[in-house]
Amino acid sequence: MATELRAERATRRMTIDDLASATILARGTTLRVLNDPRTIDGTQLALPSEVLGVDPVAVLQRAQLRVASQ
Repeated sequence: MATELRAERATRRMTIDDLASATILARGTTLRVLNDPRTIDGTQLALPSEVLGVDPVAVLQRAQLRVASQ
């Protein structure tokens, strides 16, 4: 999911600080969500997704498709 969120952030030309300040997530948490392959919780997926204007379920589905195709 981090890959999909990074792509959405890049498309919108948002900085990490822009994204972090638009959510309730701390900058460090935002960085971890975008760069760490570990599991993230629902809030950590939903908040950045909503700020980026993308459905969190769509992000999850794209991540599943990407993993399945590898």
